[in-house]
Amino acid sequence: RTKARAKGQAKPQAILHLLLSSGGGPVQVTRMVASLCPDSDPSAGRKSFDMALMRLRKQFEPDEIVILADGALQLASQSVWTDVAAFVAVTQQIEAGSPADLTRLKLIRKPLIEQLFNLYRHPFLEGFDDPWSLSTRDKLKARFLRSIERLAELATATNDQPMALMLYERGIEAEPLAENLYRGLMACYEARGEFADALRVYRRCRDMLSICLSMPPSAATEAMMQRIYKLSAR
Repeated sequence: RTKARAKGQAKPQAILHLLLSSGGGPVQVTRMVASLCPDSDPSAGRKSFDMALMRLRKQFEPDEIVILADGALQLASQSVWTDVAAFVAVTQQIEAGSPADLTRLKLIRKPLIEQLFNLYRHPFLEGFDDPWSLSTRDKLKARFLRSIERLAELATATNDQPMALMLYERGIEAEPLAENLYRGLMACYEARGEFADALRVYRRCRDMLSICLSMPPSAATEAMMQRIYKLSAR
């Protein structure tokens, strides 16, 4: 009975995942049917979708939280908060910042960083391998890494090296193969005159790329390492 109940909830859960993947919707029903029932004919697929939607709505109170209108499904934006939509809004605010507005950005940077870290604590729907989860997971991670790099660059521009160091480390923690973040971290240590630490970061990058991808660092990373090595030997 438990297995049957779990099986019966698989498609309602998949509908919810699709809605969350889009920040609450709207998502075209035809896309949902094709995703949920790829091997069914359109009529049978739609019946299966309707049944799954009915089960999903029963999980909410009131059931108007899940809205079907004009051939699309969405969550009621006035009643439902999603971390995906909030995360996208924060990253858009970070990416919109201009270097010419550094004073304002410096004042709001700390709250933005706190929001960013609170909203991205782990990959999206970690442990689920449905195609829409994987696609959204990759897109949200890319947003997180771009925001990390942007904030680190702003921290460097305002001479806040400790903040920049922390940001680059958090970015590398989320994506250990992000070579550009290793270079940013190396540059921070170089600016502080901490050449040995910069070279240790290079070795971390080199070892990770070798272990995971069987490839060496890029020419840009190697050139930075050579420059820092020469500085350390003076």
